Amino acid sequence: MDYIINDTNILIDIYDIDLIEEFFCLNFSFHTTDFVIDELVDTNQRDAYGLRIKSKQLQVKTHTAKEVIEIVSFKGEIGSNVSITDCSVLLFAHKTSYTLITGDGKLRNTAK
Repeated sequence: MDYIINDTNILIDIYDIDLIEEFFCLNFSFHTTDFVIDELVDTNQRDAYGLRIKSKQLQVKTHTAKEVIEIVSFKGEIGSNVSITDCSVLLFAHKTSYTLITGDGKLRNTAK
């Protein structure tokens, strides 16, 4: 099975085009970070992904204080204008060798 890390805009886009059911039927292990989940401000989106988290279709990496410091340091090292949230998924992908899925051009370019 392939492992996928999703950023915020992918989750929002999948919700907005009403493809959540189909997305989670794909043969991947889906992951994201607590930073991404915190960016989902729309109640319906949070509820929809909350169900996927409860059913373990979407795994969420929760960061410790030490890991948050590491993310902030990583952001400084890469010298990019991507957000802390983007750095959380990028660092997670880097550490795990999971595939990062993003529609964000800045994040994609930084990941390359």
